[in-house]
Amino acid sequence: MDGDMEVDADVENHHVRNIGHKRQQKNGEINSAVKIFMCATELEHTKACYEQCELIVSSIESMCQSMKGEFERRKRKYQAMMEERRRMRGIQDMRNQQSAIGWMLLWCPLRDVLEKIQVLEKKREKFAEESEHLQQRIEGTIAKKQESELVERLQVVEQERNDLQRIHEEFMSNQNEVWRKRTENTRGGECQQ
Repeated sequence: MDGDMEVDADVENHHVRNIGHKRQQKNGEINSAVKIFMCATELEHTKACYEQCELIVSSIESMCQSMKGEFERRKRKYQAMMEERRRMRGIQDMRNQQSAIGWMLLWCPLRDVLEKIQVLEKKREKFAEESEHLQQRIEGTIAKKQESELVERLQVVEQERNDLQRIHEEFMSNQNEVWRKRTENTRGGECQQ
């Protein structure tokens, strides 16, 4: 009985070793087939191209975001500078007017001075309104220009993205065509055998 068990154990060990050897041989054939498939289809290259495209698109998107932030920051700085400039001009204008009024008070009768002051005050108010209107137009023009430049840049980025997408689709179409031809050739080879 013990002898039968030893023989059974030896047979079983031999059987397990043969199965392991066959698996290694099969795995080697599968790995070779996978390597051939990967080389033939250039999937690694396609993956690398796709990853590079993703990097380019993400860098362009981050660049657009940073440019947008920079645009807003500069716009605020510009508006603050224009406001400061307007105030400085207003102060200088008021000083000039004050000086002119002082001289008028010295040399003109009070009644004439008051009339001129009223006229000058109206002119100043009108000038301030016109100045503010012109300032708004200038700011609007600058904003439109910057916005149009940003839109042009975004259009260029979109065109590049579309070109990359088209190239990717052409590549995949060519890839599928090659795969289809290989499949037909393989089937044709099987039919001949």
